[in-house]
Amino acid sequence: MQSRNQTIKELLSSTNVYSIPPYQRQYQWNSERWQSLVSDVSNALNSSQNDPAHWLGILLLSKENVIELPGETEPSKYSVIDGQQRLVTTVTWLAALVHHANAKNQAVSFELRNLP
Repeated sequence: MQSRNQTIKELLSSTNVYSIPPYQRQYQWNSERWQSLVSDVSNALNSSQNDPAHWLGILLLSKENVIELPGETEPSKYSVIDGQQRLVTTVTWLAALVHHANAKNQAVSFELRNLP
């Protein structure tokens, strides 16, 4: 087992592929949970670099067995064992922000490097 701390930027800007195994429960977060996460991330985006990083929680992954052939640059594939609700919510929220900005011909007003 390997443990490491990563930022959302590192997690999302990697070439990794994440999948939700069929045995996981369905997505269940309601608007109250969404608002709590959005508030936490907004606070982290507005914090100074001297503030401690925001703890988003644990994302437990299991690397899928994929045969990698020499010379191929296949992305690493992971099954999400724990953290599905936070991961799906974060990716959906960021995608919605980008979609909304594009629909209004506006630049995206946050920088991925500032995400916790």
